[in-house]
Amino acid sequence: MNEDRWRHLNVLHLSDLHFGDKHAFNPVVAPDGAPGAVRGRPTLFESVLSDVGRLLPGIRGHGLDAVPEDGGVPEERTIVTLTGDLTERAQTPQFDLAQTFMQSFAAGLGLGLRDIFVVPGNHDLSYDEAATADRWARYCRFYERHAEAVSRLNGSAAPRFQPETPQALTRIIDQSDVGLIVAEINSSAYVQRGTADERRGQVDEEAIDALDEQLKAIDEGKRRRSIRLALIHHHPAVLPGLADPGEGYDAVVNADQLLGMLKRHAFHAVLHGHKHTPHAFTYDPVCAWTRDPVRPLMVIAGGSAGSTELRREPGATNTYNIVRIKWHPDAPQARIHVETRGHVIHDEDGRLMPGPRWHWQMLRLDDRLLSATRSPAPRAGTTRKRDPQHDEAYERERANAIASTRRNFPVIEVMPSLDPQQGYEARVRIEAQTDKLDYVAPDRVEWSAGPLFPEIHVVRRDQSPQFNARFSYHGPMLIQARLYWDGELEADRYECQAYVFAHFPGRGEQIEPD
Repeated sequence: MNEDRWRHLNVLHLSDLHFGDKHAFNPVVAPDGAPGAVRGRPTLFESVLSDVGRLLPGIRGHGLDAVPEDGGVPEERTIVTLTGDLTERAQTPQFDLAQTFMQSFAAGLGLGLRDIFVVPGNHDLSYDEAATADRWARYCRFYERHAEAVSRLNGSAAPRFQPETPQALTRIIDQSDVGLIVAEINSSAYVQRGTADERRGQVDEEAIDALDEQLKAIDEGKRRRSIRLALIHHHPAVLPGLADPGEGYDAVVNADQLLGMLKRHAFHAVLHGHKHTPHAFTYDPVCAWTRDPVRPLMVIAGGSAGSTELRREPGATNTYNIVRIKWHPDAPQARIHVETRGHVIHDEDGRLMPGPRWHWQMLRLDDRLLSATRSPAPRAGTTRKRDPQHDEAYERERANAIASTRRNFPVIEVMPSLDPQQGYEARVRIEAQTDKLDYVAPDRVEWSAGPLFPEIHVVRRDQSPQFNARFSYHGPMLIQARLYWDGELEADRYECQAYVFAHFPGRGEQIEPD
């Protein structure tokens, strides 16, 4: 078990499903305008479920209902996040399709409805209606059905969402008892045709303040140990690649306050959709006249999993994300691994393939380590001038160590491991002073971490010029690098050993509190 030292979360992030006339997985339309046969044409649910099951078979059955009987925290958790535009025109049949998708997808993954989190998009309300209640009536009915089912599982009273106040859809889902806090943020509350909010998102200051108060009400220790995710539909920060020419360049109104509040509560990631363009970047600005620590916040745009309307760019296709998060509260470090999957429906010649041949492939991997920085530590100790008589012997030892490795030195990088049962991953490699005359590249390196690791990594130069290897572990260890030069003559054969230490960060360190 992780002994409450880390959290491991798999997030299936889908956005902009657009159930309706512009849904990419609809049956083919015949020349007379009537839909054709569905046989052979996969649904979005079937297609994504097949891809996830093939790619990550081990994530099934890791929902909230699989919490250990002793009430502890699961080593691994899987959730589904839907960041808006579930429908094309907020019609009841389209919401029914979205509801069926959510239920089928959860069941197919062995998850419960408490493992599904959803926010509305600008297409999920009747934005032609003048009255707020009329714009939001259908979405609120849809969301209440989901909230009621979750409440029954939790044994709590079902919340009510009045269509007159869609701002109440911005709320905190507190599952900190099992290491997760999710902010569901409604950025479409003010969307209305013919107004300034028709094409932009907005989160008002009262909603931001309410989120802040809900987060403060959570036990500080539980909050600090939890993975914290925010879901929103519109883009909270804009990169040039997310901008639409002629459509404005606005991020969510009040995004500075919203993102600032999320950073103060040390959220790890914001997931969104809206632009149908998959992006991932870190948001970590720091104002010089504040004392806020640097806490990188990863922003992940989900593209569109189901719309036929995509950006006219090379390689544009439907996408979804598999996000894997490892959080070490004691360090504090978070590793966020984003794999964007792209839908392939055309063959090499650009012809549309039959439905049974449609598949998903990896478009991009983004693997980042997020660490909260501390204030610079004051300089400790003193200095002294070099004493040739005293220090020469030590200098000879240093030179001998350089010569013994022929200027090849093992180095290490430590980060959270994506193995749910291990805490950290040690990445080791050989760095060399290749510009020195006495440098000689080894032919192979054998990496060993002791008897608890029965396999010794043997890496030859033609396999990896830096002799890369990795170890997943749950405690400190000393890693040995055995360097070999395999000369044809006995006199040319040589070996040496060098060592690097893999630390387990966070133990006994003073960490700045959230």
